[in-house]
Parts: sequence; C-alpha cells; structure tokens
Amino acid sequence: MNDCQMNRGTFHTAAFMRRLIRSESFMFSHEQDRLRLQLIQEDSEDWQSRTHFLGLERVAGVDLSYIKGDHVHACAQLVVLSYPELQVREREIRVFECGFLGPAGPGGS
Repeated sequence: MNDCQMNRGTFHTAAFMRRLIRSESFMFSHEQDRLRLQLIQEDSEDWQSRTHFLGLERVAGVDLSYIKGDHVHACAQLVVLSYPELQVREREIRVFECGFLGPAGPGGS
C-alpha cells in the first residue's frame, strides 16, 4: 500500500467517524427532545407536599464516570436506599462502551 492509498483510507475512516458522530448526536438530541416532553416541573406526589417526606420509601442516586485515559468506556453506578433508614437496597455497577471519542469537559484527559 502506498502513502496515497493509506492517506485516502485514513480520510475515509475520519469521514465515516464524523458521519457517525453527527448521526449519534442527532439521535441523542431527538431522545432528549422526547424526554423533555415527559418532564414534570412541579410537585406531583403526595409525599412532596408533606413535611418529613411521609410516604417516601426509597431514594436513588446515579453516577456516570469516564475511565481515566479511556475515551470509549464509562462506568455507571446506581444505588437505591430505603428512606428514612438509608439502608442500601440495590446497587448496580456497569462498565460499558459509550462510543465517545474524546475527553469530555473539564478534567477529561
């Protein structure tokens, strides 16, 4: 393979990646718009209007982090706690391929 063919192959790969990123960005944007329609912006549950959150049984937290030095994989963790005891009821940790090709935001390397 000569340099011209190699450069052309690199160009086609880069062009493909740009199209893929635009396509994924469109899909994420479309999904974000769909979810925006489901957003509830006011208190709608009984426990939200009571003092001490009476009726609330569980709280949850989610974290999504990139793996340092790896711009393709990420780690997600979900923890569900009982309320008001705050005992762990469920915990899930997953490492997955997220498809991002570069560092994201401050601190990305």
